[in-house]
Amino acid sequence: MSPPRLWLATGLVGAGLILAAAPAAADPITEFPIEPGSAAGAHAPRYIHPGPDGALWFTDGGSNYGIERITTDGTFEPVIGTSVRTEDLVTDPSGLVFWTGDGGYGFRTPSGGGTNISAPDLQGGATALDGSGDVVWTNQDHLGNSSLCQPDGALPDLKCNFIAGPTRLTGLALDPRGELWATAYEQNAVYRIMPDLKTTDLKLDPPAHSGPSRIALGSDGNMWVTMFDASAIDRITLAGVRKRFPLPAAGLEPTDITLGPDGALWFTEYNGEAIGRMTTDGTVTNTFPVPTAGANPAGITSGPDGALWFTEISSGKIGRLVIPPNTGGGPGEGGGGDSVAPTFLRGAHFSVKRFRVSSANTPVSARASKGTTLSYSLSEPSTVKIRIARKAAGRKVHGSCRAPSGKNRGGRHCTRYVTVATLTRHGAQGINIVPFSGRIRHRALKPGGYRASVTAKDAAGNTSKASSAVFTIVK
Repeated sequence: MSPPRLWLATGLVGAGLILAAAPAAADPITEFPIEPGSAAGAHAPRYIHPGPDGALWFTDGGSNYGIERITTDGTFEPVIGTSVRTEDLVTDPSGLVFWTGDGGYGFRTPSGGGTNISAPDLQGGATALDGSGDVVWTNQDHLGNSSLCQPDGALPDLKCNFIAGPTRLTGLALDPRGELWATAYEQNAVYRIMPDLKTTDLKLDPPAHSGPSRIALGSDGNMWVTMFDASAIDRITLAGVRKRFPLPAAGLEPTDITLGPDGALWFTEYNGEAIGRMTTDGTVTNTFPVPTAGANPAGITSGPDGALWFTEISSGKIGRLVIPPNTGGGPGEGGGGDSVAPTFLRGAHFSVKRFRVSSANTPVSARASKGTTLSYSLSEPSTVKIRIARKAAGRKVHGSCRAPSGKNRGGRHCTRYVTVATLTRHGAQGINIVPFSGRIRHRALKPGGYRASVTAKDAAGNTSKASSAVFTIVK
């Protein structure tokens, strides 16, 4: 029997509740020098990412280069040396931290073990996970051509696919469907990349001298891009509709951007020497100056402690910003108040690895082969329950929809969902990708309509509202 097919009916962005921020100190920003008393330029932290051990991991491109870690209490752990200056990093589902650099790449474990791989012709850039949960990173060769690389079997074997050139892909991010987007700084472009990692099916050309730097998925389900040269942030819908939101002043040079634990977008201002907050309606509600002059904040991420963590590339410091109470909120966002609320969960969405079909055939239908996924985004690590329910006919009885029977055959027709399976997963902060082949516990689902409802519970026992996506199993 041929594999079942999934019909993508919709991808609903669920209502999100927000995890309260920690109480704020008088100054919301705390700075942690990596190595007090070290020579200028010894440390130049670039990009930062939550690690597999509850700490924050970051790349260091200074003269004492390597992969470094800082715990949420501000304690630095011993540097993990690398063979080249490091650029970006990401944690894969197995708990390994992959990094890229100028002339090499590698991976590290929390205990400090791992591998350095020299690749003189590779100039590693941004890293991310693709729609199948595999590590992918950007590369620029000596001619300036950009490609996307992945391990091909056992390292150091690589497969690299040419994307564009001459340009440099500086940022990568997944959308709610598990599709990869990339920013190309010198080329002044934003790409949506096909699952084969060889071609693009969407290329956006923003106004001249925009300088797309980094990209992130917002809580509204759209992609958000920092425009380094234009002092602006652009919102891009999944259909490719772009809208620009200028920052309050010129020359601020927004660099990195992340989804905050409050549902807003947080970004670094490299030349503005500040951390900014923008709501999903494009309003800059807050700007927090970095205490150290000339720090040049670069990378930023949401930490497992509910704070924002950022790098200061010129001062050799790591910064932590605790969201103050009553920070201005926007549509669908919280204000960082004092009440305790559950973790937020966004965007339960089924995605099928893209097959080319005509527009008349949308919604897209394709075989549920490798690459079909359910994706959702979490504000913090949580236990996730996925309830799969099959659509069935019913009859109204006292306001509820029940299974048809001889006793209620006179009731109004209604639609009910009957649970066929409940899956439990550990969910990481950020986008989570769950492979789905149309089978549950080695049993193929029968043809028909289904609904997947996703809920998340954090370590404190707070539970999110459900986010749902519907799909159809086709013969």
